[in-house]
Amino acid sequence: MKRISLNKVMAKLAEQPEKVELGAAQDYENFAEKLLTDILNNFKKLSGSVDEVMSGAESLKRTVVSADKAVGSFLGELDGIVQSSEKRYNEIEQAAKELGIDVPKQALAVKNELEKIAKKYSNSAKEQSAYLDRVYKGL
Repeated sequence: MKRISLNKVMAKLAEQPEKVELGAAQDYENFAEKLLTDILNNFKKLSGSVDEVMSGAESLKRTVVSADKAVGSFLGELDGIVQSSEKRYNEIEQAAKELGIDVPKQALAVKNELEKIAKKYSNSAKEQSAYLDRVYKGL
């Protein structure tokens, strides 16, 4: 049998933990590098998603502003129509008075129907405007 000196055995044993420690440290370094790569890749995906949401929100804001302007324009036009209708009805009323007759029932019915429709659409447009305001504030 071959004799091995105790010093050689101790030297060999002393080298092994160093190799194990270096291997474990290298494995950990590789593991950490992979984790960092995964974190960066996931953050890039997250950033892309957030950018899409922000872009969509900006687009939605522009659409809401445009829709609200359309509501305002509609209300202005509706007011102009109602005023024009009132003016025409007043002219009919004045002419009937000068002739000493009653305003034709058909003219009164049309005036009442127009006022009813105008009020309905005015209220609806105002509700839409209020909704658009809530949407805009929520963005």
